[in-house]
Amino acid sequence: MKKLALKPRMRTIKNVYRPEICVFLAVCTIAILANSGLAQEGEPRYALDEITSPALEGNLLGDPATRPMWVWLPPSYDTSPDKRYPTIYLLHGFTGDHTAFKYHPFVNVDIGEVASNLIAKGLLEEVIIVMPDASNVYGGSFYSRNKVIGDYRTYIAGDLVKYIDGKYRTIPDRDSRSIAGNSMGANGALSLAMEYPKIFSAVAAMSPSADLAVPPTALDGFTEANPTTLDKPTLAHNTDELISLLSGNVSVNVFYARGAAFSPNPGNPPYYVDLPLQYPEKAVVQDVWNKWLEKDMVSQIERDGQNLVNTDIFIDIGIGPVTFMPEGHDIEYLRAALDKKGLAHTFVESPGDHLSHLRERTIEVLKFLSAPGTYVPKEFNLKESEK
Repeated sequence: MKKLALKPRMRTIKNVYRPEICVFLAVCTIAILANSGLAQEGEPRYALDEITSPALEGNLLGDPATRPMWVWLPPSYDTSPDKRYPTIYLLHGFTGDHTAFKYHPFVNVDIGEVASNLIAKGLLEEVIIVMPDASNVYGGSFYSRNKVIGDYRTYIAGDLVKYIDGKYRTIPDRDSRSIAGNSMGANGALSLAMEYPKIFSAVAAMSPSADLAVPPTALDGFTEANPTTLDKPTLAHNTDELISLLSGNVSVNVFYARGAAFSPNPGNPPYYVDLPLQYPEKAVVQDVWNKWLEKDMVSQIERDGQNLVNTDIFIDIGIGPVTFMPEGHDIEYLRAALDKKGLAHTFVESPGDHLSHLRERTIEVLKFLSAPGTYVPKEFNLKESEK
């Protein structure tokens, strides 16, 4: 099968997460340089690392199998050589990459600073935090697996976990390993926790989506944004092309990215996807749409939710006001699916939207993952959160 003729994808640490406004690139570059220095003895630090994952090799999109990652190491890591640490795997959202939780042009999420502050207050045990890259040329892998995009599930839960446990002083067992994410990463975290219950003991999902068929459906939203024509996706191999993607019709890239993740077709070049809508009629292609519905979070929980019976679960959703992106409208269906399976979970309604209060929400995630059995949700003051 001939692969899609794409330019080599050159993602570097200068990439930013959702850089809609180009002026922020300068700010982020300064932040990168400031964060790249070595920490003083006894201080926490970031380590820039990379992994070559056999699970990603040979994908038809031409995305690299070698991926960068940021690894945050806690304060005592360099001064206590015999000490081992729990690990949190933190997954980014659509158009993000490994940099998403390290520096952010809008919401100031520096996960290292957040973790350091919590450790100093005794609210978080010392942990290692791993931030991998699961992006692709469409903008996001949705942490799926197939011949078109590669196997992002084995990459995260297999290759990456093995690499981290082999190189860093982790506590290499399930009870000391958790996974979390935002948006696309939230669904990825929940889905991976279901498939790999022997790898992850806790999962935290910030702003997950639940049921693609809940009206207005994902197809309703797409046809509203694209009433007459279906544009071609923007293929993002580097920062400039990612900016072009974000400056254009992002909904088209989300559509194709979901197609590549949920309804791939290796025999349908150049994009290797089947799509659930046919233009210009905007007719639903039912067999393809059914494949998408089978991949949504409610369907996954209905099939495999029992795998989470011994997993601590945290779900968080923003309740407004909207600054950047509105939240989804289907969280109640996710909770109902968990309840139907008898899965206890902690549910938190946070101020802000899909993105705006990510720093505050990440604080709660870390606190939960550090002590799921004793975690008490914070009582947010909406007016204070808007200051």
